[in-house]
Order: sequence, then structure tokens, then C-alpha cells
Amino acid sequence: MDKTMLYTMVPMQSDGHATASQEQRLQSVPDMPSARGPHLWGRRRWLSSVRFVVEGDSMQPTLASRQHLLVDRRAYLFQSPARGDIVVLRDPGQPGIHCVKRIVGLPGEHVRMEMGHVFINESSLDEPYAVGRAATETPFPHQWILDSDEYLVLGDQRQNSRDSRVFGPVRHSDVVGKVWLRYWPPRAWRRL
Repeated sequence: MDKTMLYTMVPMQSDGHATASQEQRLQSVPDMPSARGPHLWGRRRWLSSVRFVVEGDSMQPTLASRQHLLVDRRAYLFQSPARGDIVVLRDPGQPGIHCVKRIVGLPGEHVRMEMGHVFINESSLDEPYAVGRAATETPFPHQWILDSDEYLVLGDQRQNSRDSRVFGPVRHSDVVGKVWLRYWPPRAWRRL
């Protein structure tokens, strides 16, 4: 299997995004509310967002390759990531690589994987988004006790995901931000 398929995110090439005015940024995303008048999402979220393109299948069926995402870099300035959040993070084992994963384990928790199922503090975690769990082999270690600043992240496609099972728990400082919008292609538009 081609290892590049395991990488799940690459930064989108800028087309002037960094220098675009606020209104241009808002208009660059199709079917978004205007900067003028009431809208569902605050301007702050738009201004603090960065764009990424999904490369790979590790988050299927939630995200597919070549979909474009907006990631809020400020989402966790005043709150902690929550279980189930989809985040972009710096791959701790490969500098310069970003990946998209789902937060499964929170700081201070005991997380165990057995027969493809996740247990948090000995309680089974309901994961309707996870696929390929039955055939998933969990490499050693099979369990983690998370430190006060660590999160366990997994891909939704368990058979094809380079995640905490490979590189271990991630620190809060490795999290770039929370994925909040899938905006391209237009038929896949959805707030996450």
C-alpha cells in the first residue's frame, strides 16, 4: 500500500488567502453567509480558520480524499478538545506532516483497545462513525493511560489509519485546530 494514503491532510495552497480582506475570504467559500448582516458563524471563526485538503481515506466515511476543510485555530484557546471532535494535528512522528483524526481519549483517562473496540475507563465507547473495527489489529501497546495534557486520536477508518496506535498520544500543543466545515466539493458541504 502506498504510504502517502496514510497521510490524511495537506495544507491547501494559498491563492492570496493570507492577504485577502475579510469580505473576500467570506466570499471565497461557496454558499456561505455574507459578512454583512446576521449570519450563523461569527466573523472571528472565519478569520481564525485555515484551509486544508484531505488526502487519504483514514477518516472515511466522515471525510473523503480531496475534500476541502476549514479548521478553526482558535477553537481550543479557552476550552479543551472534546471526545468526538475532528481535529487537524501535527504528526508527532513526522515533522511537517499534518493529519486529521478524531479525539477519542481525553487527559487522565485509561484507554484500552480490544478486538477493535475502544474502552474508556473500562466502559465501552459507542462509535457509530468508526468502520473496519472488527478486523483491526492494535499494535502494542493495547492500552494507554493519558497524561494531563494528552489525547488519544484515531481515524474513523480503523484499518487504514496512521494514528495514536502508531505514534502514541498527542499533546494539546500538537493540535492545530478543530475542523468545523467541509466546503468542497459543493455536494459534500457540511458543518462538522
